[in-house]
Amino acid sequence: MKHTGTTLRPATTIPCRVNDPELWFSDHPDDVVKIQAEVTGLDPAILKTVVARSVYGVEPITPQVIADQQALADVFFNIGLIPEKIDIAKAVVSPAAPATT
Repeated sequence: MKHTGTTLRPATTIPCRVNDPELWFSDHPDDVVKIQAEVTGLDPAILKTVVARSVYGVEPITPQVIADQQALADVFFNIGLIPEKIDIAKAVVSPAAPATT
């Protein structure tokens, strides 16, 4: 693959490029709060705390990540935020198996 005269390796380049926004988010928390407040209508003071505690970027999907996401989905279902129970594991796509949903 050629890009500006340099041969790139997709397996190492793609994760780096996908993580570029992480750098912007980390360097511009006030802008992130402003954007999220405009999009969601949430109070900027609350979002400031959320943004300060947030970690952005791409990380491997581990069994713990799936379990954590399932716990959150279960909370959303139990409080009526989503209408149907979601099985997060079925939505995970791995190189060996496509998603079943």
